[in-house]
Amino acid sequence: MQMMSSEIIKGPWRPAQHFNELSATERNWLFDTSSLTKKLRQQFGRIELQLIHEGQRVASSSECLLMGIHLRSQVIERHVFLKDQHGVLVNAMSLLPLTSLTKANKRLRLQRPAPLGSLLFSLGCNRPQPMAYKSGDLWQRLSIFFLQSKPIMVIERFHPRVMLHAP
Repeated sequence: MQMMSSEIIKGPWRPAQHFNELSATERNWLFDTSSLTKKLRQQFGRIELQLIHEGQRVASSSECLLMGIHLRSQVIERHVFLKDQHGVLVNAMSLLPLTSLTKANKRLRLQRPAPLGSLLFSLGCNRPQPMAYKSGDLWQRLSIFFLQSKPIMVIERFHPRVMLHAP
């Protein structure tokens, strides 16, 4: 699996009700609102996070619209692989608007090497229903988390073998 491009934001994202053909396993991986890292650990054992890239940039107009932030806002973009002993399970990209990293949320900048989702759930974030789409044989999920009413976007691309394991 290679690093995701910010162009992925333009994908045809759809909520759960648009996917009648999903198996129960696929639906559970894509639309469950609990911690993905926790579910991966339950299914695959030890999970390792590999940081691929982290840097600051200007968010695209699509990203700003999805997160409800001002156009041309600065974000920290972070790409990671979540892996087990057999290889990559999930390729994830997170966008943390600098305006979301104020006060108590500043700890999100310093949370290496832990998975972002684990930290978000431990801090009691709010996460509306995710959206998903399939590109080839890869399912992808987009979530907007809200921590103290500040948005954080996470996109996860699932390796096909993840979808074969019922969480």
